[in-house]
Amino acid sequence: MSAVDLAHLAQYTGGDSDLEKEILGMFVPSVRGYEQQLAEAMEPLKWQHAAHAMKGVARGVGAFVLADLAEALEQHYPQSENDRQDALEQLQRQISAVEQAIEDHLRD
Repeated sequence: MSAVDLAHLAQYTGGDSDLEKEILGMFVPSVRGYEQQLAEAMEPLKWQHAAHAMKGVARGVGAFVLADLAEALEQHYPQSENDRQDALEQLQRQISAVEQAIEDHLRD
């Protein structure tokens, strides 16, 4: 399974490749911002809001695995520092996979 469902993205953009590039260009900084908010969240509500926002933008571009991971994070605030770090590392790996898929797509 690809990290980004390009068919979903094409439906979302109506097949407009310029719009697709613009959306993908805004997506990565947005997701990185939400990732930073999660890393800095020291209370469940801030964690939940950042995860919820990430879920929404990920679904919008068809990054469904990332969206599902963000949804799981939205529903569960890790209580220990180790659990938070594990969750953030898992998130980082998936964001990197999405970034790579976007780079590959934009190169084509």
